[in-house]
Amino acid sequence: IKRILTKEFDTFSEHPQSSEPNEDTLWGKNLFAAKGETWRQLRKTISPMFTTSNLKSMFELIDKCATQLMKYLSEKNEDVIEIELMDLFKRYSSDTIASVSFGIECNSFKDRNNDFIRMG
Repeated sequence: IKRILTKEFDTFSEHPQSSEPNEDTLWGKNLFAAKGETWRQLRKTISPMFTTSNLKSMFELIDKCATQLMKYLSEKNEDVIEIELMDLFKRYSSDTIASVSFGIECNSFKDRNNDFIRMG
């Protein structure tokens, strides 16, 4: 598996789920949907972001956001809690993206109207 992921990754540049960039200008240029040379260039561009040390740092930030989510859920003092899952996952995703990508701590479970959530 390691050899395939690190040395022979070109094997996966042509995959059946791919869409043509002309067919779908947004999805067709995504790493998971791109093919051939576009895929190779995208992978080359983003690979340096996923070094072991970067992933460890990201994990710590993601874990912190997950801890904030768990704290929010545990503070509900009810036997049965009703939660709007779309809102819950939007807040968790936004908090994680803000933290990992921009270094911004939002904690939208605590500050429900923070700027990142309002504008996102």
